[in-house]
Amino acid sequence: MAFLLTNTLCIPGMQVAAVPRRSLLVARATAARSSEHRGEPAVSSSGDSSGGRRRAMMLLAAATTVTAVSSSARAAQKVGACEDIKTMSPYVEEIGNWAVTAFNELTDEKLKFRGVVRGCKQVVAGTNYELDVETEGPASASYLSGSYLVKVFDPLPSSTEGRQLKKFVKVLL
Repeated sequence: MAFLLTNTLCIPGMQVAAVPRRSLLVARATAARSSEHRGEPAVSSSGDSSGGRRRAMMLLAAATTVTAVSSSARAAQKVGACEDIKTMSPYVEEIGNWAVTAFNELTDEKLKFRGVVRGCKQVVAGTNYELDVETEGPASASYLSGSYLVKVFDPLPSSTEGRQLKKFVKVLL
């Protein structure tokens, strides 16, 4: 008896028992002949072994289907997820600098942008950026210097909206 983790939509006609984890199900492939349960060989007296081959091919097809479904599920998880930014492009640096400038305009502070340390982006109807930004405060307010968590929404180029500063919070180490 072979067990296989799969989604019920993948392989119609298999016996399925629900497992209490999300949408994963355990499927059990039943034997082609009852003689196999009694320990009799799958090869008939005429030398025909197609029953065993057929079952092996079905299991191989099922495993291939599960692999294809799981890889597409991983790709589907990335849609809408916050994806790490591997290298800080000039565009990401520009967004970080814009966030510090927008914060200064809102609060009358005088922070200077030093750079983006790390970040992630989420593609929606535009792009949400979550960045760790390094800043430098004026000499009279050096306590303002340090890292800030910045969230910026950058709309699509065809949109009439402008960039929006969603969050600007000091990160305490």
